[in-house]
Amino acid sequence: MSIVALVLAMWQAPVQAATHTWNGSASNAWETSGNWTNGTPVSTSGNPDTIAVTTNNPVQINSNVNIGTNALTLGANTSTVYSLNINSGDSFTGGSISLLNGSITGAGAANSSITSSLSGYGSMSGVTFNGGTLTNGTSSSQGISLNNVTLNNATLAGTPISAFTHPLADAFNNNWGNNSYGLFNVSGNSSVTGNFTSGGQQVFDVTNGTLTFAPTGGTIGAFNTSTPPLFVLGANGNVNVVGTTGKTITLGTSAPITMNGGTFSYTPNGTSALNAYAFQGNGTISGPINISGGGSISAYNGNLNVIGGTSAANAPTLGSSSGSGVNLGAGANSTLDLKGYFKTLNPMLLNPTGTTGIVQLDNLNIVNNGTNWSIGLQAGAVNVTNSSSLGGNVYTNAIQSALTIDPSALLTVGGTLNEAGTLQFDISSLSSFGQLDALGASTVSGIVDIDLVGATHAGYYDLFDDLAGITWNPSSLNIIGLAPGFVATLVPEYTNGVLTEEGLQISQTPEPGTMFLLGTGLFGLAALRRRFSRG
Repeated sequence: MSIVALVLAMWQAPVQAATHTWNGSASNAWETSGNWTNGTPVSTSGNPDTIAVTTNNPVQINSNVNIGTNALTLGANTSTVYSLNINSGDSFTGGSISLLNGSITGAGAANSSITSSLSGYGSMSGVTFNGGTLTNGTSSSQGISLNNVTLNNATLAGTPISAFTHPLADAFNNNWGNNSYGLFNVSGNSSVTGNFTSGGQQVFDVTNGTLTFAPTGGTIGAFNTSTPPLFVLGANGNVNVVGTTGKTITLGTSAPITMNGGTFSYTPNGTSALNAYAFQGNGTISGPINISGGGSISAYNGNLNVIGGTSAANAPTLGSSSGSGVNLGAGANSTLDLKGYFKTLNPMLLNPTGTTGIVQLDNLNIVNNGTNWSIGLQAGAVNVTNSSSLGGNVYTNAIQSALTIDPSALLTVGGTLNEAGTLQFDISSLSSFGQLDALGASTVSGIVDIDLVGATHAGYYDLFDDLAGITWNPSSLNIIGLAPGFVATLVPEYTNGVLTEEGLQISQTPEPGTMFLLGTGLFGLAALRRRFSRG
């Protein structure tokens, strides 16, 4: 045999990559060779096959399928949805999946799994995504919807979405103009667990479901003010962050978590900690969440309930060690309700805006002293609805909002109160009324309104005690809210020339008919005296 003949005999033509297109029926399985052109896709080395599912018949996986280095395209960039169904206990591994409006459905997150890289837009439900990279958004209008999906040790990567507009307006009623950030719609009961990382380009829009978020630590999302927040919670959306002992999770660095009636909670685990930059909107926030980035907690479009720690031992921190405080605010027709225990590191601001914004102290306890508090910037109200305590010095200003202490509530000031705005005490029964305590060398130089809220109890009552250490010089002191037929008089009490108490005398004025009868009686007595005198 010649050398040429020998070489030709030994040479084999390179294996051409096969193209496998699904043509099976809904009842047939992936592993049935007749469901594919060119036979069932198999793993190849160095020259992957092409796998395409672009027919209406769903692909059924009835066993564990490993496509090696192959790539599966699921969908055809059309309005038609092409599906991959994974039965209970079965898995899809290897290669990569490209969703082009495709749908992956499993039998339940704990029963069906995917271990591949996946990118595109479409939906996943009832599966666990193990490891790999999930790249969101190759469509110009949407990302990947997650329903009862677990992202386990997953890495998120963003692909630009050119026409995405943030679903919720911010505190200034502007929608986030977003041309380059992905969107995950979360419904049902979905979860993110393990070594989860993000390129800072993702948004979890949780509108009708619960997302359990349990990464093992680190900073999630390096956001700035021009990008959307990591989470957006709709009216029926719930996010629960679960801590990992010894780990600190930081959510965002400059964009607030946006809420629209949902709930955001944190469940600590051992020495775990959660830092968030800011929150805005309406709904409920609970758990020892540190607001760490000089951000704010702002209520708008409704009420925002914020519940801190259950005791001083697990009180979260407001503010950061860099010197930035937290603005606690409320927009028009909105209430920020603050409950539980918090620590503060920096001067803080209670800031209701407009004439209808309210910041409500509702069993709020600031556990450390030395922090200065400023009450309000605009014409709203700071209401003490249940006994609360503010550490440090509290300042108000003549152009700032009113501080109102409701009946039966006690506001304890850890430092001094320098009050130049409006201080209002509400008194409903005169057996219980709003009080200030531990005022030290405080100054009261603004307006003091005593609202009797329709009280009908005549008598003398101690109103302000222990005034000796206070510079008590209100610009005006007004009695308002008297029930018809009553008058009230302030009675100052001095000890050695020093004002020590301020009392309140409430008297009932006679009704007009009674006055007439009394006058008639006096007239009669006068006439009788004249008779006897003439006698």
